[in-house]
Amino acid sequence: MMKTLYFLLAFCSINNVIAQFTFTTPIIDEAYITTSSERYTNITEYFPDDVLGSPYVEDVFQPGEIYEDNKLISKKLYFRYNAAEDDIEIKKTMGDDDSKIMILMKTPSIYVKIAGNLIIYDESANGYFQILFLGNTFNLYKKLNKKLRPARRARNSFEKNVLAKYMDETMYFLVTKEGDFYKIPAKRKKRLQFFSSKKSDIEKYVTKYDLDINDEDILIKLIRYFDSFEDTSL
Repeated sequence: MMKTLYFLLAFCSINNVIAQFTFTTPIIDEAYITTSSERYTNITEYFPDDVLGSPYVEDVFQPGEIYEDNKLISKKLYFRYNAAEDDIEIKKTMGDDDSKIMILMKTPSIYVKIAGNLIIYDESANGYFQILFLGNTFNLYKKLNKKLRPARRARNSFEKNVLAKYMDETMYFLVTKEGDFYKIPAKRKKRLQFFSSKKSDIEKYVTKYDLDINDEDILIKLIRYFDSFEDTSL
């Protein structure tokens, strides 16, 4: 976990340098890739007509890079996050057949930047998270889930059949420098109570600026404010 934090702090400083690179040739170390999954041999099997929604955060592959600690280890690859499987899928080129999709190995030492978003794998939490904020005391992580709600057949002539559907679930976690995870409540009242040691200060801050704390950008601002206190506890 500490290696992850050291890298993330360094990431901000190297990001401007990385932006100056001109990527022309797909490069990937096969040691970081697991074998292709059988489900990609026929893409229609993974997007059946009787299932609504998608297991992906974005259905279309997006450009990105892979890093190991502070080192850029890939150039001009294309990624898609499968939130239902919690896998990061990779294509070497956008024109590759879906049977050539690869799966990134899950290890804390590897980080992925997809369309500008930094994604890490946390071993203790056993999953991928998007980094929204890095603070002095706390970090803010975002977790995107896709839950498959099963189909339901009509029980009588008054009901209709219900198709299976992928349901979106977004969760936010406040993470300490020691790697402890605290899930941030979704409801406004409980979200304010979450900041127990600074609840009064947070409420005043929210009221003063008339903030919608269910908005992600506002939540980031709120966490930044909370992290500015020297004596915080949850």
